Amino acid sequence: MFEFASTADVRTAINKHDDPDHEDAYTVDEVQATLAEINADIIDNLDLYEDAMDEGAHDVVYEDDDVLVLADNTGQFWNEQLDVMDIEDEHGIIDTLVSSLHHTMAREHCGHSWSTVDPVVIHKPDEFSGGEAHLLREIARRTDEYGSVARAVDTLATETHGWGKSNWASLTGRNPSTVTRTTDN
Repeated sequence: MFEFASTADVRTAINKHDDPDHEDAYTVDEVQATLAEINADIIDNLDLYEDAMDEGAHDVVYEDDDVLVLADNTGQFWNEQLDVMDIEDEHGIIDTLVSSLHHTMAREHCGHSWSTVDPVVIHKPDEFSGGEAHLLREIARRTDEYGSVARAVDTLATETHGWGKSNWASLTGRNPSTVTRTTDN
């Protein structure tokens, strides 16, 4: 099983936030499985999280080939995520463990201050890198063809992927006439 957090970090979190001597205490494998289940749910519903990013509920703080680290500006992400997934946690321990481990993982990836917001660390599946590489290559091909990065991206979004010009303009913080100008040239 892929480890979302190191075994040592999970043990440390269990020792700090659970009673490891109790027969019902979470095991490292259970916590790792919960982290994997949550990550899979986020990936499966990524369009919803993208919408939340567009609306300012989550900010992208860090991204590389392997992870996407978000800052949860709502303060409700973990409660809502566990509720949506029907993860039972009558004592709030798994919620605390997951949140704590995401803080640890986020600190490993970036120097952002997490004192006022909670991090959400999304581990990208291998398929992401292929999609990201394809998108970047398509932007490069279109830039070469059209002579402009703006036109390349605008036509890719509106003509190839079906975004309405006014919706795309709104998403990118521009006037719709600007998008129309770049795509109609």
